[in-house]
Amino acid sequence: MFHISTLQLALTLVASPQEFYERMSPPIERAATNGAQLVVLPNYTGLMLLGVVVRAEQKSLALGELARAGNFATVSELLCTAAPGMRDFYLQIFSTLAKRARVFLAPGTVVEMHAGRLYNTAYLFTPEGSVVGSQKQTHRTSREIAWGFSQGEELSVWDIGDARVGFVVGTDVAHPEVARILALQNANLLIHPAAYPTYHDEYFLLDLWRDVQGNQVFGVQSCAGGEFRGKSAIYAPVEMTRARTGILAQATSADGEEIIRATLDFDALQKNLDAYSVFDFFNYGFYARAFPSTYRGRV
Repeated sequence: MFHISTLQLALTLVASPQEFYERMSPPIERAATNGAQLVVLPNYTGLMLLGVVVRAEQKSLALGELARAGNFATVSELLCTAAPGMRDFYLQIFSTLAKRARVFLAPGTVVEMHAGRLYNTAYLFTPEGSVVGSQKQTHRTSREIAWGFSQGEELSVWDIGDARVGFVVGTDVAHPEVARILALQNANLLIHPAAYPTYHDEYFLLDLWRDVQGNQVFGVQSCAGGEFRGKSAIYAPVEMTRARTGILAQATSADGEEIIRATLDFDALQKNLDAYSVFDFFNYGFYARAFPSTYRGRV
């Protein structure tokens, strides 16, 4: 059994790394105390650290206003200036928190510079505080394009015990091929750091829930609150859930802060696949031709 918690958190600017640490530590430690082996946070978590770079009265993540307050010509200029410091604080603080809580930690995303380009990147930490791996977002919203984000070009999967984890970062969830490529690399748990500007209860049919059903894997979605909305949830194939909803656990509201917990049974997932192996119906020859740089085959 693998115990997992996803945190639905309101994202607001912080004035110092210490304030960020004090904001993140209690819910992570509370999840760990309740038995979580993996804790997942929302998209854009690292943007909270912009308040360390740009001193402003506001608490919201209204980046246009923040850029003007800091006398930056564009949001892209603000993010390019702030990215190195934000990434350093993000890595140091979440490494410390993963080690202190003794959990695998997927603390949302941070904006980082790589080879002169901006990326929105998700990280995964071990209970020892080391980085398992990182995943750049591969698709962008129109707003993220305006912010200057570039697209990642690779998708990776990492083993953390019985879980084989892949990230569906932000708006990547709107592109089903992302989850399919991860499933073809043997992922059995998809992590979706999310930050929806708006949310309706039927949205789950169009987000990670759909990818979980289409690929017969587990999924965990962590939604940002504050100026964002969404219901964080932990998903499973419909055959493995009560009333065949495909939902193991879900937040009770679209804007409140919550810790959502569930236990994943990977042996039961395998039995589900043995009973009806969706992978038997995939067109592997097509995938290998269409995605030669990312497709690694499946035995």
